Amino acid sequence: FSLDDALPISTKDDLERALVELLYLVELIDNANDLHTLGGLKPLLTLIDHSSDTIRAKAVWCLGVSASNNLEFQETLRTVSPIIIGRLTQLLLESNEELVGKALYTLSSLLRGHERNAVDFFSEEYGGIVAVAHVLEDEKLTARPHKKCLQLLSDMLG
Repeated sequence: FSLDDALPISTKDDLERALVELLYLVELIDNANDLHTLGGLKPLLTLIDHSSDTIRAKAVWCLGVSASNNLEFQETLRTVSPIIIGRLTQLLLESNEELVGKALYTLSSLLRGHERNAVDFFSEEYGGIVAVAHVLEDEKLTARPHKKCLQLLSDMLG
């Protein structure tokens, strides 16, 4: 069973709209922290593997907004998906600029001020440095994700 099987083409627009609405809701820290309690975090995590890059990017963005300056959500996310840093790092190897940009945003939100996430990112297992180098070398991407990579590294060093 896959999520794509459960969602006919006609509902993907509805899913995209729902994710945009979720973005607004999780801007409030209390709502972001309730996402798991209300059963929304695991389905959101499954959308990272959706066949639509747009859906994937919006799902990743929801995670980033939820995690931004929110240590409680970061810890919950790490507990629910211990390999989240690795999953997001792998997205940096994709060719879709929107997806790469949202993955960088979310990684920045998860790494800033969270030592264990940063250690995971820089580990050989997850290959954060290799993934960042890939983004910086990818000539198909515009300057925007390149700048986000440099900002991520700057945040980690600062």
